[in-house]
Amino acid sequence: KMVQLSIKYGMSPMSPLGFTYYGMLLARLGNVGEGCRYVRIGRKLLGNIAGSKEVAGLVISVGAQVLCFVEPIQCANEAHLEGHAAAMLSGDVSSAIMSRLAYSVGSYWAATKLSVVRKNFEQSRSFMEKHSHLMWLAQQVPIERTMLTLMGVDEKHLPCIPDLGGTVPHASLLVDFQNLYKSFMFREYEKMKASAEKYFRIKGHVNSWSLMYIHTAQEFHSGLSAYWVFRETNDPEWSERASQAKFAIKKWANCNKWNFS
Repeated sequence: KMVQLSIKYGMSPMSPLGFTYYGMLLARLGNVGEGCRYVRIGRKLLGNIAGSKEVAGLVISVGAQVLCFVEPIQCANEAHLEGHAAAMLSGDVSSAIMSRLAYSVGSYWAATKLSVVRKNFEQSRSFMEKHSHLMWLAQQVPIERTMLTLMGVDEKHLPCIPDLGGTVPHASLLVDFQNLYKSFMFREYEKMKASAEKYFRIKGHVNSWSLMYIHTAQEFHSGLSAYWVFRETNDPEWSERASQAKFAIKKWANCNKWNFS
């Protein structure tokens, strides 16, 4: 609606955000190429509309999530730092935190050196704690704990996951995915299977219109885990879960063979 109103009556300071969110929605629905086009329009409008700097951080960071599906993630991920800076200039602390979180998570999945990723997470977590944003902490700490475990850090030295009382399904989904992923990496079948069951159960009840690069990691590793369980149990339900994950990855690969080959 914001896009239609902007085209019909002229651009407003919020128009760049409207184009960007519409682009993300299109990408989520499967049309990544067209979604990317609207994201780029939103980004270009920032420099041409007075007052749009107030939403610049959100426009840049949200747009970067979509661009990660069509450009090398190592390049697209850097836009999150630009989004963080723009958000801080406008006083948008929440968007600044989101940008730092997205950058840290993106650096992990972009296969950045773990010592660098660790520093990124520490800076991001410090910023969240300074502003008491437990919601964002709950989304960062699970993957941060996994990263530290892979580096050999003892569990007693890992940061604690904020307790949201199970009231935020997205946060619970991230915890179960990280448990699934970590168990898969260490070849712990029973733990992996138990985490996968929780993950798929919650995933079936979580609806999201957004598209983020973390979704690719979730589909890839949950799909591999599902194939493993199917091989052990011969349960067709796990085969179907694996096939759905494979289909999603294949669809994204058609947009960007650099990241998915």
